[in-house]
Amino acid sequence: MSIEAFTRLFDEVFTKGHLDAADQLVAPEIIEHQCQLVGFCGWG
Repeated sequence: MSIEAFTRLFDEVFTKGHLDAADQLVAPEIIEHQCQLVGFCGWG
C-alpha cells in the first residue's frame, strides 16, 4: 500500500468515518491478523 493510499484510508475511514472508502482502498481478499476479542486467538 502506498503512503498516499494509507493516508487516504486513515483520513477517510478512521477520521471521517466514511467506511465505504475502505472498499476502494483495501483488497477484498485482505486477511485481518489482529484479534481483539478476549476468549479468541488463544487469549484467556
